[in-house]
Amino acid sequence: MQPLIILHSNDIHGQVDGLARIATLVEDIRAQHPTTPVIYVDAGDSQDLSNPLSKATQGVAMHRLLRVAGCQMSVLGNKCMRRYGMGVVKDYALAAQFPILQANLRLPEGSAIPGTLPSALLPTGNIQLGFIGLTTDQSNFVNEHHLQIESPFRVIKEQITQLKAAGANTVILLSHMGLDMDHVLANQHFDDVALIIGGHWHVLLETGVRVNNVMITQAGSHAEYLGRVDAVWDGKQLRIEQASVIKVDSTIPQHPRVLAEIQAIESEIR
Repeated sequence: MQPLIILHSNDIHGQVDGLARIATLVEDIRAQHPTTPVIYVDAGDSQDLSNPLSKATQGVAMHRLLRVAGCQMSVLGNKCMRRYGMGVVKDYALAAQFPILQANLRLPEGSAIPGTLPSALLPTGNIQLGFIGLTTDQSNFVNEHHLQIESPFRVIKEQITQLKAAGANTVILLSHMGLDMDHVLANQHFDDVALIIGGHWHVLLETGVRVNNVMITQAGSHAEYLGRVDAVWDGKQLRIEQASVIKVDSTIPQHPRVLAEIQAIESEIR
């Protein structure tokens, strides 16, 4: 039996103060559970024009701050390429230093968008978690750049096979597709998928939604909440015991490490 805690955010949209508080929560929860693996992932759209740091760096700053906040995996949101072009994704990956996932949009010849991976493994305690990233169709941008839109059903099956061959015990979907599509995906009965961590719709699912024994979660938007999933690997499957959210408010101190990174970025862009 391997217990684990999965923390998640989505659609932060430049709210660096909230992200600094999320970093404090992530660190505190890890300290409170020294024998339980605690991972933190993000479901896309951390950048936003409303924040000067994000705007000045085309969103790169937000990925630096996610890294400093302890994020270990993310999915590509739907606004960054449409706003800044595909080239910025490589800059995100360099700043993040964690995998940025995106499986269902590909270059015309079929390869991954530079800076992204379709899926990745994350060693967690004594198990291997597999993650697959999905991003909603960005119609005009996709057409302009002749990107291939892959069926999410096909790429999920394809990536599950590859992840399992690489040693994944179970698979989690990081979805920036919206809640309706998350429900559709949960109804497909994909082998080894017990959890969908969603974004894009800015929906707060305080206790998650179970569809065909798959837990769907989403933590609102703008760093107002941090999602939490308590789970157990029982040797055969990942059992989701509970989904919840933590209110991120002014009573939670901003993490000094994130504040220091904000100051460093500010000095660089002056």
